Amino acid sequence: MRTLRADTGNHLIELSPRPTNYESVRATFTERITPLEKFFLRNHFDAPVDPHVNWKLSVTGLVGKPLALTLPELQKMKQVTVEAVLQCAGNGRGLFTPRVPGVQWKRGAMGNAEWTGVRLADVLKAAGVTKEAKHLQLRGADKPVMGQTPPFIRGIPLDKAMHPDTLIALQMN
Repeated sequence: MRTLRADTGNHLIELSPRPTNYESVRATFTERITPLEKFFLRNHFDAPVDPHVNWKLSVTGLVGKPLALTLPELQKMKQVTVEAVLQCAGNGRGLFTPRVPGVQWKRGAMGNAEWTGVRLADVLKAAGVTKEAKHLQLRGADKPVMGQTPPFIRGIPLDKAMHPDTLIALQMN
């Protein structure tokens, strides 16, 4: 039985309390911009206890100048805003027959927001990404609870990383 989480104002449906996974209710999708309190929550692992303590964005690999940027350093860079939909790749998984493993999202693992942050291309240019680089590997600060669980890593083609609408989002709405 799925229940609404009381502190979300009945805007989100709990799918998993740990790690935190809540989908938006259908009524959310009557507004162009999804308000923060109605935006779905998707986590593969528990959130870091204090993600700002000693946090740095590391840019390494096929670059001329490896970088380690703090949040204040990113905030000092040129900021841009892009309106974009964010959708979990598993959205609709709960409607499959036969059932497939994973969080059983129905239709609420998506939202549209105004994202503000630094163009990823600006950071990669500052690091001097080389011509040999073709893909970017992305890894968050969240870590699996059990050591045998692999980290959650995603990749995107370098062309997508260099697109002017691809951001390191620092703010939402």
